[in-house]
Amino acid sequence: MSSETTPLMTKEEFTKIIEEEKSKTNELTKNAQYLEAIESYKEIIKRIKKEFKQNTNFTQEDKDSIIKQFVLTSYSNLCYIFLKQNDWNSAAKSANSILKYDKNNTKALYRKCYAEIKLGEYEKAEDTMEDLRKLISPDNEELQKLENMLDETKTGDNLKQMRKYQKMMKSYYKMNEEKEYQSMSRIGKFFYDCNGICKRIFCCCNKRKTIKKIN
Repeated sequence: MSSETTPLMTKEEFTKIIEEEKSKTNELTKNAQYLEAIESYKEIIKRIKKEFKQNTNFTQEDKDSIIKQFVLTSYSNLCYIFLKQNDWNSAAKSANSILKYDKNNTKALYRKCYAEIKLGEYEKAEDTMEDLRKLISPDNEELQKLENMLDETKTGDNLKQMRKYQKMMKSYYKMNEEKEYQSMSRIGKFFYDCNGICKRIFCCCNKRKTIKKIN
């Protein structure tokens, strides 16, 4: 049926439908049915964006209200699920989607920073943490935990890299020692063979001299 014969929904009508879908999806999340919940949250976001394009009844104020009430909360719940699944890339992307609409969203900044630390993207994590520091008190317990986590993870990674480097250098030196040993063995063998040849030549020459003397 075309949009000409189908009356456009009001903000209240559309909000009611999305609220029902969101409630069902939240229930999936509570029951740890994460795969179903992820698809459902994505579908809610997709449906809202589609309605914004088609529905000329919505004012910008209506859209802003719906985004705040449903789009941001859907992305926030997606971010929560991805963190639970250790899907750090998807968690960071969901947090970024929130920050496009609300750059001062402290929960999104915290979760983004957490995901970036887990991904080992320390420079990005430090930048995100700096944005977070501008919005909350430095004494904030969650912020302090995040700072400690960043320091500990960086230190741990540095130690791993150092051990890896030491192991690599040890293998390198060992390999070179073996090459040197093999090289020296070949040189030694060469001189040993030469020495044998010289001895045979010397013996042969002595024999000839002896024969000549007898003759």
